[in-house]
Amino acid sequence: YYWQVNVRNNDVEREGEVWSFYSKLCSPKNLTAEDYNIYPGDTNTCSTKLMWDSIAEAKRYHVYVNGEKKWIDAESNEYTLSGLSYGEPYEVQVSAIYDYNEEERESDKTEAITIQVAGYAPFVSGSIANEINFENISGANVVFSGTDQFGEEVEYTCTTSNDGSYTLEYVLVGTYT
Repeated sequence: YYWQVNVRNNDVEREGEVWSFYSKLCSPKNLTAEDYNIYPGDTNTCSTKLMWDSIAEAKRYHVYVNGEKKWIDAESNEYTLSGLSYGEPYEVQVSAIYDYNEEERESDKTEAITIQVAGYAPFVSGSIANEINFENISGANVVFSGTDQFGEEVEYTCTTSNDGSYTLEYVLVGTYT
């Protein structure tokens, strides 16, 4: 909004300064992720698609990850966040960019959503032996059953080889029995 006060009397007319202010800019709403808890593996490249409601007046969007501007000049209302790795959670927010008289204005950021990547061990191995004579046992079933770090129930099974050894691959971080 702009306004100007002009003063006029019988002899003189003076134009005042032009003043302006901006109303609060609409922030994007309904920020969501295709996956909040990402499980790495052959079919997942540790990425997730972000989506939010578009704003007709917005020129583009900025995506923030852990407070740092990750992606600028997004002209659509979705973005694929990639290159994620196990460790600290990722806090994600989005803001809208508006163009007012050749001057850019940025809205407030959305509420943050949290994205996490599961940790895993490339393999867990061991051997099974008889308690009495310590001979290796072949053909034994080995079962790891429990919950992963996101609270999902998981189970890993394998059978020991001729020398009593076993190997489980890509075991997620969690609690197992």
